[in-house]
Amino acid sequence: MKPVAALLFCSVCLLTAWMMDGMESAPAKPVILRAQTWMTVAESAYTQTHSSPLAPDGPTDAIFFSPSTEQIDAMLAWVKPKQHLRYIPESWDCDDVMLEWIVLARRWAIENATYGAPVAFAAFGAYVKIFPGAFDGRAGPSGGYHALGLIRDSDGVCWWIEPTGLGRFKVLEAYYEQTIEAVKIIW
Repeated sequence: MKPVAALLFCSVCLLTAWMMDGMESAPAKPVILRAQTWMTVAESAYTQTHSSPLAPDGPTDAIFFSPSTEQIDAMLAWVKPKQHLRYIPESWDCDDVMLEWIVLARRWAIENATYGAPVAFAAFGAYVKIFPGAFDGRAGPSGGYHALGLIRDSDGVCWWIEPTGLGRFKVLEAYYEQTIEAVKIIW
């Protein structure tokens, strides 16, 4: 099945990608994607992470697809076996794993959710400060600086993704628990 066309319906921001069953005629299966403008995604991210944007800091893409939590879980399961997870200090550490996660997450979206429609996947990276108690207590007693994935779901909730496999954690819960502090969002 190949994507053949996409239509963006103005301010509603609903994106429809038609899938063809190997035919060159009428669309066989419409796929409805809920999309948001970059400003909506950036506002959610900055509001929930409480980080300060550096103007004109923001996403380079204009329209984003935000997945459901079920799609996030499916994406994480798809990405995990494809990651290069052997930690090498400075050479392949948390920032490299975070960048790899972003690329693989966006690839998952193209192959499994957006099917090549002209919309970006709302998955980003972030440099953060970790405090004791982060990741449900699995961060260890010392904390420190780290690189994480950041994703916005279809309900507008932002999640920290620990790309080495510790899972996903609500950004606002971590903020109010004072376990993760955003330093910079990588669009």
